[in-house]
Amino acid sequence: MWRKDASPGPRWGFLDGRLWQSSVQPARPESSLCRLASLIDWSAFERPFGALYGSSRGCPGKPTRLMAGLQYLRRLEGISDEEVVGKWLEHPCWQYFCGEEYCQTQLPIDPGSMTCHRRRIGESGCEYLLKETVDAGLRARAVKGSDFRQITVDSTVQDKAVSFPTDGKLPNRCQERLVRLSRRLGVGLRQSHARLGPRRLRQAGACGHAGQYRRMRREVKGLRTCLGWVVRDIERRISGEPVPEAAFQEELSLAKCLLAQLVQDRHKLYSVHAPEVECIAKGKARQRHESGVKVSIAVANRSNFAVGGQSLPGNPCDGHALAGALEQVGRLTAVRIREVFVDRGCLGHGVAGTGGLHFGPASGDDASSEALSEASSGDRAGDWSLETG
Repeated sequence: MWRKDASPGPRWGFLDGRLWQSSVQPARPESSLCRLASLIDWSAFERPFGALYGSSRGCPGKPTRLMAGLQYLRRLEGISDEEVVGKWLEHPCWQYFCGEEYCQTQLPIDPGSMTCHRRRIGESGCEYLLKETVDAGLRARAVKGSDFRQITVDSTVQDKAVSFPTDGKLPNRCQERLVRLSRRLGVGLRQSHARLGPRRLRQAGACGHAGQYRRMRREVKGLRTCLGWVVRDIERRISGEPVPEAAFQEELSLAKCLLAQLVQDRHKLYSVHAPEVECIAKGKARQRHESGVKVSIAVANRSNFAVGGQSLPGNPCDGHALAGALEQVGRLTAVRIREVFVDRGCLGHGVAGTGGLHFGPASGDDASSEALSEASSGDRAGDWSLETG
């Protein structure tokens, strides 16, 4: 999937607006991306990703710098895989950042390759990408190593691109996925409900809009009944056959979870294509809930430089994820943390037994420590200081 050496294509050069330039220079040397490209050690990605590279089989791989650069641009702009690949053609600085020596006029990769790239490198590979940004910040003197001794840890919700889950939409969507998979594997069904499902879904929405909730619940119940028919029909037809059972295992487990879940259940299925999505309460007037995955973010207290980030599936308490966040920051920065600023959600949880840690306000014996805690808290009564050692 990756190629160690990138070969430039037959395009025009990036220099002074002159076409067909032989030498390679950035179009805008003062651009932030061009300066960042010179600070990142791109050859360092060859070592952790080298084991994933196979040159003897498959189609020719893509350059490691191209894949890593696209991942950086995607997170920097906060856009999807399709958008970052499309905009890559429009911005010469983006192409230079990804290691291209000549301006390209074709898409570098298929957008789905970025998803495969993240799955292959895994959590450790994404953490290595973050570590390289920390090293680049030290090289650029945007942050000092002493800033990593005081960090701030907080949690938020990483939104997922899912539609609002309704009682009728989820069963109908799950039924469509099962029917599509059955057709692809050649499993014949007695009835697919291909027309009845969408008709019931439209009727449920119309009844809910008109305030006819009893009729709406009846249509939703019909959708769940159709899903149950399809599930039982598939189980009867694939019983005893190992290959179809393995192919249907994930989809059938999601369908059964959807049929068994109740309103008062805690861990429910909110999206069929992204089962890890959870409904997390925000407690804000403008947005009461968010659909996504809880994440923990760690930044340097003085410079606000990001030094850690973890996904927290299962929506754990902030305090239970604090120990893992501190361990990741120490692993990425190689600096001993002296003071951590957290909110009251971490009070009394997660770090008991680690030794040298205690919760409470910043110590008043040291005037500089007290001033640092006041500047970091920003007059918020919920901020606390966690001193180590």
